[in-house]
Amino acid sequence: MEYKPQHFEAPDGTPLVVITADEYKRLLATVDDDAADIAAADRARADDTRFPAEVVDAIIDGATPVAAWRQYRGLSQAALAGTAGMTQAGVSRLETKKDGRAPAVGRLETRRALAKALDVPLSALDPLED
Repeated sequence: MEYKPQHFEAPDGTPLVVITADEYKRLLATVDDDAADIAAADRARADDTRFPAEVVDAIIDGATPVAAWRQYRGLSQAALAGTAGMTQAGVSRLETKKDGRAPAVGRLETRRALAKALDVPLSALDPLED
């Protein structure tokens, strides 16, 4: 039996296609340049981390994960800092890129406090690798 991909449209108008797992694996095997991105997506699916489109768009546009999640949650730096038990300046330091370099990542204890305050898994605050 030959399977034909199913084409449909998401509620926002995005065209989508459903393919078989075997076809997905075949396509995956042909991709070399994007292997790291695909592996990262597979890891995200494995730990069931979900990123709202607003967060993804903010990160793509250059925001740090901390800033993207903070803005998505509608928090000021001061409000996030208070909930996480740190200073506003500390939050700012974790959100600010200097000279095109990634911002400080912060101590594990700080990152855990931020993740809890933002109600996200710790992995959601990991900076993306260029």
